[in-house]
Amino acid sequence: MQLTKAEVHILEQLFRCRSYKEMSQDLNLSISTVRFHATNIYRKAGINTTDCRGKLMLLLRKFGRFEVSVKWTPHVETRI
Repeated sequence: MQLTKAEVHILEQLFRCRSYKEMSQDLNLSISTVRFHATNIYRKAGINTTDCRGKLMLLLRKFGRFEVSVKWTPHVETRI
């Protein structure tokens, strides 16, 4: 299965749990273009679920070889 360069960029953003709107702003694409590429990724991976977490888990299982650096800051709760 081959992904286009645009699909790889969208896949990296999906791994970061970005919304289509955030992706469109970051990649300077329309939301419909982002949705088009994401739909192609899901189709190529054989993903038919509408559950967001389910899609992410299936994407990781299918394309887990991609190394995506994610900056994660834990939520720190302060008590007074």
